[in-house]
Amino acid sequence: MSEIILPPGISLPPKIQPKEAPEKDAASEEKATSLPLPTGWKLLCIVPDVSDKLDGTDLDLVKPTSILKQEEHATTVLFVLKVGPEAYKDTNKFPSGAWCKEGDLSWFGRIPVRVSRFLARSSV
Repeated sequence: MSEIILPPGISLPPKIQPKEAPEKDAASEEKATSLPLPTGWKLLCIVPDVSDKLDGTDLDLVKPTSILKQEEHATTVLFVLKVGPEAYKDTNKFPSGAWCKEGDLSWFGRIPVRVSRFLARSSV
């Protein structure tokens, strides 16, 4: 598997690392740390790390957890980890080709409500 190069400010949690697929006889803990592979037209993206400190002040003020979660959920900037095999293949919808590729830091005008979100944190 090729190593994923992440831009500054974006990191995968320590226990969640990309894998093509876990071995069939792997332990449950190892299977749980594998990222899913997108199928069809889907994209696998991660949210850039949200700063836990308030910017623009000399004080070391820390944001409440509720605000951090709200900022993560409301973001429209995502890092593209994997692209499904059918993504951007429709030449009628995408005449100029793909809008993003693996490794891009992309801005999405809005994240659709039907997007699948899952928790991938080292504390899980």
